[in-house]
Amino acid sequence: MRDIGRELCPDYVKQFTECTQKHGFAMVMSCRDERNELCECIKGWIDNQEFKDLVIEEYLNERSHFRQTGIKTKRYAR
Repeated sequence: MRDIGRELCPDYVKQFTECTQKHGFAMVMSCRDERNELCECIKGWIDNQEFKDLVIEEYLNERSHFRQTGIKTKRYAR
């Protein structure tokens, strides 16, 4: 769910990525605000019951497809 939530918060991901690239190892201290904003965005999606239901349905469909065919989908092939 976090991976999908991260895909739904591209602006916050971009801001956090730019900050971490800019500050290098100092990112732990320098990028707290960007990290917190990203976490809040993702948490907002995770707390949404409709979003949870859609992710569960998608997972169950992909699991069923794998059990029938033996072929993993791209998202869960990692």
